[in-house]
Amino acid sequence: MTADQAADTVVALKQSMRLSVKEMMSLGDAINYIGDKTAAGGKTTTEILKRQGGYVKNTTKLANEEIVALAASFDSTKQGTELAATAMKNFVGALTRGKGVQKKEMEAWQKLGLHPVKVAEQMQKDGRGTIMKVMKAISEVNDAERADVMTRIFKKESIGVIASLLSNLEGMDKAFEELGDSGRYLGRSQGEYERQLSGVNAKWTVLG
Repeated sequence: MTADQAADTVVALKQSMRLSVKEMMSLGDAINYIGDKTAAGGKTTTEILKRQGGYVKNTTKLANEEIVALAASFDSTKQGTELAATAMKNFVGALTRGKGVQKKEMEAWQKLGLHPVKVAEQMQKDGRGTIMKVMKAISEVNDAERADVMTRIFKKESIGVIASLLSNLEGMDKAFEELGDSGRYLGRSQGEYERQLSGVNAKWTVLG
């Protein structure tokens, strides 16, 4: 990634996720760290965040680092950043929709033993816990019905990615756990960011 590309990415993330410069640096540290600790790639996780990080930030109370963990989990399915980003948006959208779900979608939620309104409420209180609870409930649906349940709730285009996540729920939980302690990763990428952005400081100044 060139210095200009890095700067453009920083600007896009900073704007879409409404980040201060300090928060952006922390986000970079988290991305760098999770790329070392999981199957996710730093560049591809960043691309997913650039596409849909703002949507997740605007619809949930997930902390910035938890959004990184979620994006990294979707990236770890290795099905391409565009598909992973779309799946993440559809996934979060379904968990935060609350009222107004269609009959077939409500029937799918009932098979999970969950109510979409309560799920949406919990997403604003304990996003990580709610995400893992929903994923666990899906994993416990019998094989013959699971694809139908996921299609009704998350849309057909997303079930391949979400099905891959189901096969590694421990990895998803690990991503959240790894980024739960900022002491593990803060400061890791400062030197890299300073090097990449040294020639394009004007973009930081304009948006700072």
